[in-house]
Formats: sequence, C-alpha cells, structure tokens
Amino acid sequence: MVLDIKNKLNETWYWGDNNVKSYLNGAMYGNKVLNYLLWQYENSIQNKGYSIKNFSIENEQIEHISPQTPTNGEPLETGYDVDEQNEYSEDFLTNTINSLGNLMLISGSHNASIGNKPFSHKVKSYNQNPLLNQQAEIKDYATIENENSFWKSDSIIKRHNYIVGFATKIWNFDNINLYHLKDDLEEIEELEIQNTSELETKLIEPNNLKPKRNGKLSIELNPNLESEFKQLLLEKKQAYITTFYENGTSKQRIWKANSFKESSGVMGNLRSRPEFRSGKWEENGIEKVYVSIEKTE
Repeated sequence: MVLDIKNKLNETWYWGDNNVKSYLNGAMYGNKVLNYLLWQYENSIQNKGYSIKNFSIENEQIEHISPQTPTNGEPLETGYDVDEQNEYSEDFLTNTINSLGNLMLISGSHNASIGNKPFSHKVKSYNQNPLLNQQAEIKDYATIENENSFWKSDSIIKRHNYIVGFATKIWNFDNINLYHLKDDLEEIEELEIQNTSELETKLIEPNNLKPKRNGKLSIELNPNLESEFKQLLLEKKQAYITTFYENGTSKQRIWKANSFKESSGVMGNLRSRPEFRSGKWEENGIEKVYVSIEKTE
C-alpha cells in the first residue's frame, strides 16, 4: 500500500520527480526553496571532515554571477555572454540568467561590493573568500580565452546540470526510506473503526467543502501530461494562457515561446512569471490558470 501511494504521488503530484526536475530546470531565482537547496549543495561539496550545518553568513543573499541587466542604462561589464551591442540575447534572459547555474549564495556586504563589475573582478573576489566552496569552484567552470576568464552560457549550463544532478539524486522518491512507517501501519490496523451511524450524524459545514489552498497556484495544462505539452510547445512555438480570477472573470493571452527550448521546463517557466509568483497571484486574486496549446473559448 505504501509503495502504491508513493508511486502515485510521484506520478501525479507537484513534488513528483518529473515536476521537481522541471522546476529545477526553470527560472529558480525568487523560488523560496533556492537558499535551502544551495546550502545543501554547499554541504555536499565541502572538504571531507567539514560541515556547514551550523554555519551562517551575514545578510544571506543570492548572487547572479552573470549580473542582471543594469536598470540605469549603463552597459554590461566585460567577461559575460553578450552580443555585439554588449547586451544579453533574448534566449539568455529567458532561459539562463535566472537558472541554478548562474546563482550562488553570498553575503550582503560581498554582493554589494562586486555589483555588476567585470567577471575577472568577481571571480577574484570569490577566490579571496574561501569559506564557501560554491564560490571557489566558479573559476573551474569559467572559460579561458587569451588568458582571460569569461562566464559564458556553456559555463552556466555545465554548473547548472551538475547542481540539478545533485538535487534530483538526493530528493528522489526512490530514496525515500519507508521502513520507519512499519510501526505506524501496525498501529493503524489495531484502531477501532468509528461507528458509521455516529459519522452520519455529524454535520458537514459548507465552508469545509471549499477547496483549501496549499500555497501553490493551480496551473492546468492541456494536454495534461507535461512532456506531451512541452513537445507540442516546441513544435508550435506558442500556447494560450487563460487566467481565472476569484471575482468570476478571466483573461486569455498568447504565450509566444520562440525562446523555449528542449532544456526548458514548462511549469518552471510559468511559475517564474511575475504575476504567478508566490504572494503575487494571491494579491491579484487569481484562482487558477489554464494553459492550452490550442485556443479555447
């Protein structure tokens, strides 16, 4: 029974292995689990005999190694994956800049001191702070050209795949230890079932029939299977997003997916949108979202 439940949850629920991997392959910046994930990753790459479980950094923040585009109109510094106009491509902004491979734990003071400076300056500052191995390892992923260090898409993707591999290995349904449930199941078998007549006399309040929110926006795909939806999205390069609001209204718009690629995650992409992020969708009174390859009425 326990194995059946575990397999069913893994196949259908949002914490199943496939959905977790989709999230990890999406835009992780702003995701509430990000800091925890990077701390666990740090603990896994610490030198043998050392642990950071009881360690903390002052004003913990998330660093974009390739900096986000400056809002003051200034050009990006050197050492990053930019075009002839010294700008990021649309694909880079959509699929790479907020991915795990470009994100790192850092102290607030350290983050403020390096800002959007050239990559050579950043990587030097990372090496001067040997406390976190995820900072020291950046030089190993960097590309060297004419004796200069660059932080290109290939570097980000390589580091991203390594962190995703780490996460999908330790947070995997196959690794769930079920032995501790043995005693609980034996106790359940010994419980007396309540008298059915007693259950029938209990009133069900109308409020109890309302679906309870679990802190995550309900997003339904059509086709329902994410892998099938993704394949069609890659072919058609567009879908239709219908947003339903608590006041009974709805709004539909086209999702132009020209930059969506095989390594992108459908659910991760959708949940990373500003209007669908945690806290924002509740604020806007969004009830659910329906995403379809074909236009619907």
